Amino acid sequence: GGFVTAGKNRPIWERHYPVTARDLLPPEPRALTALLDEAKHAFPDRPCLTLEDWTLNYGEVAQLVARLGAGLAQLDFRMGDRIGYMGPPHPLFTLGCFAMWHIGAVYVGLNPLYSADRLARLWLDSGLKAIITLDEPGLLAKAHEIRELIGQPCQLLVASFRQDPRQATETNEPFGQGNIWAIANLLAADASVERATFDPVTQPAVLQFTGGTTGTPKAAVLTHFNLLTNAAQMVSWYPRLKPGCEVMLSAAPVTHAGGIGPVQNFTVQLAGELVSLPRFDPMTTLDLIEKRKITILLMAPTMAIALLEAARE
Repeated sequence: GGFVTAGKNRPIWERHYPVTARDLLPPEPRALTALLDEAKHAFPDRPCLTLEDWTLNYGEVAQLVARLGAGLAQLDFRMGDRIGYMGPPHPLFTLGCFAMWHIGAVYVGLNPLYSADRLARLWLDSGLKAIITLDEPGLLAKAHEIRELIGQPCQLLVASFRQDPRQATETNEPFGQGNIWAIANLLAADASVERATFDPVTQPAVLQFTGGTTGTPKAAVLTHFNLLTNAAQMVSWYPRLKPGCEVMLSAAPVTHAGGIGPVQNFTVQLAGELVSLPRFDPMTTLDLIEKRKITILLMAPTMAIALLEAARE
């Protein structure tokens, strides 16, 4: 039994690891908000989140996250509350995640391609208090259908798909009625709230639904330290990447574990730029790679094949 070692009791396969990964030590336990804090401190003016023709730098993202976190607190969201995001790759995803972590709330991914019935079951299983989504008709219709299916009070927090959040002003929409709130109103309030304090080793950051290869999806609990360690591992595997210089295309589903760790947290740890592509299209992707000088891609094999075929045309 056991495995073959390659000196100093190391597994033989570690000889193929880059030295930064082989010798990686566990990071100091911290909240995931530390990733954004450090990137903002080192690179406040570097691009962080891009959608179409607007970009938020790290200083702006940190400010918006703090304001959104305060808005969530004003709606009585507290430590440990579960909040879902249902939508495509979009800057709102990252603003929402870090705002939840700011107040100690727990992120739950809701794949917008799932049926409303399946999403209602995930809602009930995870004990969600709210869904964050975008003002696209299909997403709003599905959110309302979920609310009808669960038969319990639940809040919807809705953001504009295309509006630059820096331009958020009080809207005239009838939000607040029927537990529907405009995120623009929360940002416009420009409130503040103290950062939550907790043990990052035990405090959940994400409930990630996974079915493995078979069976009904179950929520895996990912703590702040779990995901902080994952980000450090990702960076250790790519020692040639330079902090403040990389650009990641966010095209893979953000409600999947890959969207949280290997895309978002990995990029923020590097103080890189996340370029959102809400709807994957190979020609649009090729244009973005050239226009935004994309340096990192993470996508499913079918997406990569489509990209190669489009490049040949």
